[in-house]
Amino acid sequence: MTSVFHPKNHARATPAKLAYVIPDDNVAMTYRELDQKSNQFAHVFRDLGLGVDTGIAFLVENRCGFFEICWAARRAGLHYTPISTHLTENEIVYIVTNCEAKVFIASENFRELAIQLARLLPATTQLLSLGGHTDGYLCLEDLATTAPTDPISDETTGSAMLYSSGTTGYPKGIRHALTGKPVDFCPPRYAEFRAGYTFDADTIYLPQAPTFLKPGLTFEALDRLASAVTDSDAAHRLNEARKTLFLSINRRPKHAT
Repeated sequence: MTSVFHPKNHARATPAKLAYVIPDDNVAMTYRELDQKSNQFAHVFRDLGLGVDTGIAFLVENRCGFFEICWAARRAGLHYTPISTHLTENEIVYIVTNCEAKVFIASENFRELAIQLARLLPATTQLLSLGGHTDGYLCLEDLATTAPTDPISDETTGSAMLYSSGTTGYPKGIRHALTGKPVDFCPPRYAEFRAGYTFDADTIYLPQAPTFLKPGLTFEALDRLASAVTDSDAAHRLNEARKTLFLSINRRPKHAT
């Protein structure tokens, strides 16, 4: 089963439709642009030697490029780790090292911090900047300028490796095994999930938090639990937990303005 959620499918069906908008930066990205840019970033990752099952980490606020990095990593079979922009220098170094990131990407808004991090990160970690040039870093957009806009030849689904606050003073990350599925594969249970929350191609999501944030209880975690549940009452309670989580994060607007 494929998913209309994937940018490449939206790009084919409605290429001029807006994928996301960042009003403060006057950015409006279409699905065609998101699809093409994520393809270019995926090519850059391959050109830098990142094969399937390797990792990247990035320190990026809500800005143009965040989703492109995520979708590029998912298309390239990479483990990708967004890092909280509120962490300390030592905490960032710990996460980049712990997740075994072969590439670290820093937004131009954290230029001074990025320069300090360059002195502390492993020498084997390749450094890329986003949105501008930073000493000691290669500019991701510059590298992508001449990259093809069509998919890499060995597309396969990657996975997010996200970190919690941890209980021993260090953030804790979970690295999931890759499935080897096509990049737009959609597990059958997601159809029920979409129906339950009336998600469709016209849904508009208004995030109220930084994109690197992830609640302690997540849709992904609930889905993993639900897939192992056979008792109908327990499954019902999990479904109610999904609804509660969704409503606690955001409300779907009745009308877009």
